[in-house]
Amino acid sequence: MEAKFNWQKTGRTIGWAVGAVIVLGILSWSAMTGKCPFALCKPAAPNATATDVPPQTIDAEAFWLTDFPAAQVRAKQENKPLLLLFHGSDWCGWCIKLDKEVFSQPEFIDWAKQNAVLFSADFPQNIPQSAALEKQNSKLAEQYQVEGFPTVVLLSPDGREIARTGYQAGGATNYLKHLESLLK
Repeated sequence: MEAKFNWQKTGRTIGWAVGAVIVLGILSWSAMTGKCPFALCKPAAPNATATDVPPQTIDAEAFWLTDFPAAQVRAKQENKPLLLLFHGSDWCGWCIKLDKEVFSQPEFIDWAKQNAVLFSADFPQNIPQSAALEKQNSKLAEQYQVEGFPTVVLLSPDGREIARTGYQAGGATNYLKHLESLLK
């Protein structure tokens, strides 16, 4: 009996192996350089500074502050809770999902304007930040023992931690109900 070589099956196997090597190469390069190779992670414009580049996912209309002492003063003056968001705006999938489903929605923005002071501690990979901002955010992540992204910490106007949460499925309406229950 003569064995026949199956070129079609062998070709598919080689194709899968080559594809796997390419994907592993891209992932290794990304891990070594800390850069995202995909179009979804757009780098900031050349010569941009941290103040020139708004976070890619956080809606500026929602009044996200990045100066923590100023956010604390504002929360105290307005007697509102302070919502701290620890996130990676240009690389964290759950952070981007939370922004799209909740933080960029008109319902959340309207609620926030009336009920909270918003603070963003961003840890981007492709958006430049000043050394002072990076230092502030790192110290805050350590102080509030942030272990993953996104982490949302709710503080009373006087700075006491009320609660913490993260991504919640169900969109803005569900998330606002969740926040209200935590604030009670």
